[in-house]
Amino acid sequence: MSNTQLINVISNIERVSKDAHAQMSAPQLREGLKALYGPLPVNPRATFRTVDSPGFKGLHCSAPQGLAGKAILFLHGGGFVMGEPETFRTLIAEIAVRTTANVYALDYRRAPEHPYPAAFDDTVAAWCWLLQQGYAPESIALVGDSAGGGLCASLMLDLKRRCLALPSAAFLISPWLDLSMSGPSVLTKASVDPVVSPEGLAFFAQNYLRAQSHTTPFASPLFGDLAGLPPLLIHVGGNETLLDDSVRFAGKAGSAQARVRLDIWPQMIHEWHIWHSVLDEADAALEEGAMFLRAHLGIDTHPASADVSTTA
Repeated sequence: MSNTQLINVISNIERVSKDAHAQMSAPQLREGLKALYGPLPVNPRATFRTVDSPGFKGLHCSAPQGLAGKAILFLHGGGFVMGEPETFRTLIAEIAVRTTANVYALDYRRAPEHPYPAAFDDTVAAWCWLLQQGYAPESIALVGDSAGGGLCASLMLDLKRRCLALPSAAFLISPWLDLSMSGPSVLTKASVDPVVSPEGLAFFAQNYLRAQSHTTPFASPLFGDLAGLPPLLIHVGGNETLLDDSVRFAGKAGSAQARVRLDIWPQMIHEWHIWHSVLDEADAALEEGAMFLRAHLGIDTHPASADVSTTA
């Protein structure tokens, strides 16, 4: 990475201030995120179609030579308030092309119009819908960034609680796993995180949870029983306020005998993967995630014409 790459990314992010939540409505925040992520390039090899079925509303993304029997459920970030699959098309397309799996990006209901447990309920319904489409649990993997990473973990806790089959693996990108904000990095990293502030986390948590406990495991999976989870790959940046969410979750899952790999990327910022077209570390992180997903989905070969770089 050149310092210029990261500086340019941060400059783009700062056009949508991380403290704007204090002055902006939810619709304004959503438009700001669209303005930031929407113009990012989308891999031309990916094909999108809209899905609007009972149990699943969102986007389906596939790549040439995609494997019919392999699926990824993608859950986007945005603090449970912002974001939609359209906003994350650049990331969804890369996951589809690099894995050759079918990616289903859920358009879950958002706060404040639909507080907890709406997003969680929609996630559970989407999992059931994928099974109804004929995908076996072991042929489905989960990918989520930020709040979406938390939804992935909450879904696994719910499936385990009900003694149902779990997905093959989960790739969590800068996941938000503790809405009580009890991790020290929420404060210690605030000065170096250009994306997520303590005030922003409090704003989003309040809009999503309202009167609900901030430690309920299906909103804050850090406080759940993590024994029996499938293999996990967790990526978090060294400059994230949410760093300790990942560190504590990985430690707790590992202590419970889950197979977990935590990668802390030096100097990286919240969900840096979305900047893959302009940041070397983002491209490398996406390829590492794709390799993990292919391995656990039983996709043995690298897509021959994906044209991606690998981690040095």
